[in-house]
Amino acid sequence: MKGVYLVTGIHGVLARSLASRLWSLPGTRKVYGLAGPEEGPPAPKKVEIEEIDPRDAALVDFISEKKVDTVVHLDFLEEYRHQEEVFDRNVMGMLNVSAAAAEAGARKLVLASTTWAYGAVYDNPNYLVETRPMRGRPHLAWLKERVEVERYAKEFVATHPRLITTLLRFAPLLGPTSDSPLSRFLGLPSPPIAMGFDPLLQLLHEDDAIEALLAACRHDVRGAVNVAADGVIPLLKLLRKGNLAYLPVFAPIANLALKIAPGLASFKQIPIEVDHLKFNCVADTKRMKEELKFSPRVGLAEIVEELTRKGPAEALEPEEVEGMLEEVEEDWW
Repeated sequence: MKGVYLVTGIHGVLARSLASRLWSLPGTRKVYGLAGPEEGPPAPKKVEIEEIDPRDAALVDFISEKKVDTVVHLDFLEEYRHQEEVFDRNVMGMLNVSAAAAEAGARKLVLASTTWAYGAVYDNPNYLVETRPMRGRPHLAWLKERVEVERYAKEFVATHPRLITTLLRFAPLLGPTSDSPLSRFLGLPSPPIAMGFDPLLQLLHEDDAIEALLAACRHDVRGAVNVAADGVIPLLKLLRKGNLAYLPVFAPIANLALKIAPGLASFKQIPIEVDHLKFNCVADTKRMKEELKFSPRVGLAEIVEELTRKGPAEALEPEEVEGMLEEVEEDWW
């Protein structure tokens, strides 16, 4: 039934905000939120919470019984190291939600991914279109699992043409409540950079990620769509604008700096791939504007200005950094 939505990962910031905003769409009748096994904040107003694991076979019956028209799958945990339970939830959860939507007769499925799944490679073109293959060599669990989800999503779309499936590839998210890998990286006391490199970055404000999801619910667009604010900014300029004290390291030992990064702040702060500290990964947004009929409202300059207002983390003393590097080098070798 049109106007009936199911949003997974409802305890997440994006999912909760989207679930509330879905009532702004014409014809919305019902919004359900799917909660995973962990506890979370109270449900947004006018959103009915269902405690069903995304991997549960009961999901088919729920979607069918509630006559859900559009399923928005946002249940994804961004962990630094591989954990079997997290992998199962991220990858197998996506497969089960997609299969359940198709089997139960839903009309539309909206998935979320990242433009970083393309990979930061030395010979990337200026702009990566949606048909470009995933060429990165991710080492971090969250990005490996994003790429795995992309692969399965491509196979799923090919075998389920009746279901309108939209895959939004978001540029790195920033914003006041953003808990993205890039925001965690920028939140480190001394973010490491690869000496001799200054890659161009695209950004997306967290509010525009929600607006893009709403646009995907409003318009029937099949396949992948890159989503990013206009323009790019060099990594070093972003760090300087944010008054962030960064740690230059030689590229060959950048992995060492990233290895210690979780120790420089809280365990939740996940570093980014070394390749993304070296090479460009800039996505083409033509489909976003022409087919999704969406243009981000928050510009690149405003996103950076917001980062500046947030203020820098407390920088480490040189002797602290040196001691940590020496400790890691001993463990590494």
